[in-house]
Amino acid sequence: MSIRLQLRNLMTNHPIAVTFIIIAVFVRLIFWFYTERIWEDALITLTSARNGWLGYGLTHHISEPYIQSFTSPVGVFIALIGETFHQGLFLLRITSLAAAVGSIYYAYRIGQLLNFNRAGQILVLGYLATDQLQIFFGMAGMETQVATMIFIATVFYFFKEEWVILGFLAGIGMLTRPEFVFWLPILGVGIICSSSKKAYFSLISFSCVVLPWMFFAYFYYGSIVPNTIVAKSLSGNIGPFKNSLPTVIDYFLNSWKSIAPFKEWFFTTQEPLSSSIIMFVVMTVIILAILGILKACLIREWKLLGVAIVLLTFIAYRSSATLPTYFMWYLPPFVALLFLLAGYGLSGITFQQTRYYQVGAIVLGSFIAIVYASHIPFSFPVEKRVQNQIERGVRLKTGELLGSMMGPSDTAVLEPLGYMGFGAFNKTIYDHPGLASKVSVDALALSPNKGFGDLIQLLKPSFIVLRPKEFISFSMYHPETAKDYSLVTEIKTKPGLNLKQWGYESNIYMVDSDFSIYRLKDPRTATSAQSAQQKKLDRTRNTSISHLFKTDTILNEVSEERVSFAKYCAGYIDMINGAPSTTSFVVDNNLLKVQGWLVKSTRTKAELPESVLLVLTDNKGKNIFIQTKSMQRPDIGVSFKDSKLDASGYTSIADVSAIRGKYTLGLAYTEKRNIKICPQFKIAGFFKRNPS
Repeated sequence: MSIRLQLRNLMTNHPIAVTFIIIAVFVRLIFWFYTERIWEDALITLTSARNGWLGYGLTHHISEPYIQSFTSPVGVFIALIGETFHQGLFLLRITSLAAAVGSIYYAYRIGQLLNFNRAGQILVLGYLATDQLQIFFGMAGMETQVATMIFIATVFYFFKEEWVILGFLAGIGMLTRPEFVFWLPILGVGIICSSSKKAYFSLISFSCVVLPWMFFAYFYYGSIVPNTIVAKSLSGNIGPFKNSLPTVIDYFLNSWKSIAPFKEWFFTTQEPLSSSIIMFVVMTVIILAILGILKACLIREWKLLGVAIVLLTFIAYRSSATLPTYFMWYLPPFVALLFLLAGYGLSGITFQQTRYYQVGAIVLGSFIAIVYASHIPFSFPVEKRVQNQIERGVRLKTGELLGSMMGPSDTAVLEPLGYMGFGAFNKTIYDHPGLASKVSVDALALSPNKGFGDLIQLLKPSFIVLRPKEFISFSMYHPETAKDYSLVTEIKTKPGLNLKQWGYESNIYMVDSDFSIYRLKDPRTATSAQSAQQKKLDRTRNTSISHLFKTDTILNEVSEERVSFAKYCAGYIDMINGAPSTTSFVVDNNLLKVQGWLVKSTRTKAELPESVLLVLTDNKGKNIFIQTKSMQRPDIGVSFKDSKLDASGYTSIADVSAIRGKYTLGLAYTEKRNIKICPQFKIAGFFKRNPS
């Protein structure tokens, strides 16, 4: 049978699948060749692959021990194969293009197994073909589209009970995205409940894929956990219920935006569609998915309920850990599962209805698919400008200039790593938060704030690369260290960069439109500081982290006669352990770092206190006072139009390893020998024991 005849038969027998496959391939090729977009994490992966072929090892830069600076081994495998011909990025994109076809094929086959009607198929396949995240990350060099295909293929073979293939897919899934771990309990239950003896062969096929990589990673990198996961978890305080319950609930209630057209893209600041239309689309998809789950319960479609459990488990994890919404590439595989459930729900409520209901369902499914596709004329032109003027014009150029300045013994602290590390190829970069540097991770682990300033102060690199606001913050909180650096050059976009398109805006990108490179004035300072710091790091790894810092004094014995409440205070607690203050906080690293400003009065005449104290009050009313250091806050002086208030800032680092349980954090100030507690500051805190 000729290829032409085969294609004609496919179009005749499976018109919906073929149509959406053509659409998916077409829009992705347009995105690729029109925007030339490259996501920076793809360049981190590509850098390791290039070093592998150069004989330096599968690592980001050669001056540190081997480090797994990529989360997805599958992604780096693809890049490694491509780099055989110096085409790693090309192969990543081609693989994603093939994975898009595979995603639609398997979703269509699942629809056939579950008796999706045309409306259900249009809803699911339309989303997979044209969604902004589904298109962007795969064609920008990430493994996201491959992960989506594996998730959907896993559902298909789970229904088919093809256990050996399922085990192989599960292994590939674990090496593609670590979030595939949420699938493993469901697959395990499926194996136990299966009457097929072949079910247990899936364990063998799974092990044959996963175990070789685990052994390699353990002996090559020293750990099976990617350094990217360690760095992100450390810097973002990421983990289930590390934030307060109100914060978790608020995060969950707002999480609908992460799957909404236009809003799902982190950088979007304005959508061309009204919020009511966007919310209607998202709520409709969620309601349809719930109806799909209810139908599966009623007819005991256990395998589909297993899919729902995977999705709900991920939602629970993401909400409890309050994962930053910037990590958009985690979502597409799970949103694909949501749409499968929604397609099942839409098909279920209209399957045996009249022709008018069927037509209405097709209109609804098509409308939702069109809304998800509507970003294309808006986002593509903006992404082209971002790639040309910010990614190439600023970030890559900054890395190339930095690389030309750095000698073999020079070091640099910067963020973002992808483009700059690619431009400054094989230079020693201590990136924040340490995606490709164990030195950065070790230093930040011992830092209470885990910010840029702490990393620079601890490591004293030869060069630092900062955005304007980052340098202002660095100068404010680490003024003495900032004086050691001088400006070398500033790289910024040309004036008039416009990231708007017909009512669509992505202005958050502008944060990366301006970088400055600073050089350490006395290079000998860097060498001595790094040597001394490394000794401190080695000495304090297994002891209290407070040894690394000069901590402020805790006043445990204060006579009650000296303490009273102030009638009036003005001020704020800005930061607690590196995070903006909220209604509650948790301390689990034995250090409490607080920053803010306080004055006795701002009314007729600004009046500064002699000194500012932190106050911790237990449930019995007993107070613990902690001394602070003064810091400059010119922003407060500007706000109140009084330069005297420039000196109103305070900062404190305290060793609280001896403090356990619940306390309320507040502020106080000294007045001669007395202490005045400001009544308005009451932030609930919980101090955990840290065995390290």
